[in-house]
Amino acid sequence: MEEKKINNTYFVKTMYKGESKFSIKCRDCINIRRQELRSIPKEIKKKRRYDDMYMDDKKKCSTCKEFKPMNLDNFQKRPGGSDGFLGRCRDCLIKYRRTNNYSVSSKEQEKIWKQQGMNCPICKIIFTRKWGRNGNDPALDHCHTSGKFRGFPCNNCNRGLGYFMDNVGFLESAIDYLRSSA
Repeated sequence: MEEKKINNTYFVKTMYKGESKFSIKCRDCINIRRQELRSIPKEIKKKRRYDDMYMDDKKKCSTCKEFKPMNLDNFQKRPGGSDGFLGRCRDCLIKYRRTNNYSVSSKEQEKIWKQQGMNCPICKIIFTRKWGRNGNDPALDHCHTSGKFRGFPCNNCNRGLGYFMDNVGFLESAIDYLRSSA
């Protein structure tokens, strides 16, 4: 552990979300905390962590802290994990990915979700849930050139837009083609 001393105050280098930074901690406090952690047997540490995360057949989401049944409807697979599931529930994972990948806040997403009336803006199918990869589940649509978030079409319509490369001319040609062959 890297330390800096300035006027009897120790700055301890820590890692937080991939960034290393110095935090202010007194050396005595650091040593006391280390001794406390060392004095707890590993079996008790594991049991304490296990008791906090699991209850009956339910697992606690690391983000929303709710206990949910341990199944594929609530948690995504993670083969290397101790229980075979990710720590975040699917709802929190979707929110996290949408917020981080497309710079759209949860409030903006909820606002657009309500404006759309919980249905696809293209084919008007009514969504039965807020996430998923089935054709009738909502997808997050964004412009591939600007990265701007556009809304929540169903997965089928979102894939269709992607196959037409978000090109209005291609879509108009497809409409003309469908009309001429009908």
